[in-house]
Amino acid sequence: MTAQQKLKEKTSQKLHICVGLDTDIKKIPANLQKSRDAILDFNKAVIEATIHDAAAYKINFAFYETFGSMGFDLIEQTIDFIGNKVLIIA
Repeated sequence: MTAQQKLKEKTSQKLHICVGLDTDIKKIPANLQKSRDAILDFNKAVIEATIHDAAAYKINFAFYETFGSMGFDLIEQTIDFIGNKVLIIA
């Protein structure tokens, strides 16, 4: 399914929300910060809470670039978790 088809499908369901994944480690709830995978765990929680209402997810590369190669791994893992039925903007 192309990006345009994904967006058209979601908007036909009256879903117009684009969820930004600008995950800042300092703003993650304290209970999640203890995890080695705090950012990924937080992203998964946001995605699970919004997947039925979101037309798209926007991953802000600038937040992840600060972590070097680990940041790019986080982006890849987040994209894998979202799957292919929702538009991903990066």
